[in-house]
Amino acid sequence: MKKIESTKEESIALSALLESKPQIDQKMKYYKGVLEANNSLYNTIQERIETGGTIKKSYILGFIPVKTKYILDSLDIARLEIELHEIEDKAFNLGQYYKGWINRNNEYNKKVDEITRECNANFDSVLKEAKTITHFRVQNTISEYKNENNDQDMKNGFYLTIKQEINNRDVHKK
Repeated sequence: MKKIESTKEESIALSALLESKPQIDQKMKYYKGVLEANNSLYNTIQERIETGGTIKKSYILGFIPVKTKYILDSLDIARLEIELHEIEDKAFNLGQYYKGWINRNNEYNKKVDEITRECNANFDSVLKEAKTITHFRVQNTISEYKNENNDQDMKNGFYLTIKQEINNRDVHKK
């Protein structure tokens, strides 16, 4: 009975893994973008502190450009330095999240490569064995797969599905 549970749980985990790629990509893009924006903000504030002020461009009557220089006093500089420390802390925390998503992406790629190797090595034999199962759900799955234009991800998902169906047949055959 343990074999059924572990195989079923493994199958569910693999299915969830294959579906998680869009979320992984979105989170990596988000954290990378936020880290880049924080870096830009940090550099801008650092430059403002070093120059001791900022220049603001405005227009008189809507078309005559005028540059106005604002000089920072010690209170403004202190506030900006505090903001720099907050940005550093935020960047550190976001960096940890980003590393976590990179690790998750690496694990995903490693597992998908493993599934792909297994799929490519055993696909024909597993499909042949699955065709011997008379259950309508299995036969519908096989016919739907054959009628579609499939990439490697679809092939991997199909392979895991029919492999699980074969296991179900063998376990419940008794």
